[in-house]
Amino acid sequence: MNPTDLNQAFQNGYCFQTTLDQHSDQVTYSVHTLGEIVLTSGKIAVCDPLVVPNSDLCLTQTLAAGRYPVKLSIATFDHQKEQRVAYGMLVIRDQPAVKWELAVSFTGDQESGYPVTSGTGCFIDGEVIKRLSFLSDTEFENYYNHLDQALDQTYVDTWDWTNFCLDESTGLNIIAFHSGWGEGYYSSYWGYDSQGNIVCLVTDFRLLDS
Repeated sequence: MNPTDLNQAFQNGYCFQTTLDQHSDQVTYSVHTLGEIVLTSGKIAVCDPLVVPNSDLCLTQTLAAGRYPVKLSIATFDHQKEQRVAYGMLVIRDQPAVKWELAVSFTGDQESGYPVTSGTGCFIDGEVIKRLSFLSDTEFENYYNHLDQALDQTYVDTWDWTNFCLDESTGLNIIAFHSGWGEGYYSSYWGYDSQGNIVCLVTDFRLLDS
C-alpha cells in the first residue's frame, strides 16, 4: 500500500486518472463518516460480519476501550458511473500517518488479510465476536437477516453501510460496509504518526490493483 495514495484517498474531492479494463477513467474520492465503533474489550477485529466469526480474527494489537470514529473513502468512477468503497478507516488520533504496518490477527495469516465472501467488511469489537460465535444456527440466521436488512436501507449504486447496534445497554455495535469490488482477501494496516503513536487502522479494498 502506497502511503501517499492512502493520504490522498481521504482528501474529499481528490481526483486522478487510472486505467480499468483497458479503459481510461477519472476517479474522485469522497469521505463519509459512519459513526463510532464502541470498544469495551479493547480488542478489534476486521472481518466479514455475515460469516460466523471466531476470536482468532481479533488483531494482536489492542486499543484502549472507548469510541472510535469510522470513515470510508468512496471512489466514484466517471466512465463506469458507479461508486465503490476504496478504504475503511478507524480513527484513533486526529493526526496524519507517516508509516504503515500490516495488522496481524491471531490467525497468524500475515499475507492475505481476511476473506470476504458476502461482499461486506467491518470493524468489530472482540466482545461482539465472542457473542456471535456462541449463537445457535437459528440465532445467527436471525442476526444475519437483520444486519443484511440494515445494509439494504443505505444502499446506493454500488455500496452500502450500517452502524448496527447489538446491545443498547453497552452500545456494542458493528460498523459494516461494502468491500470494494465484493469478494476477496483484504489486508488492514496500522498507521503511525511521526512520534510513533498509532493514529488509525485502515482496510485496503484493492480497487486499483492491476
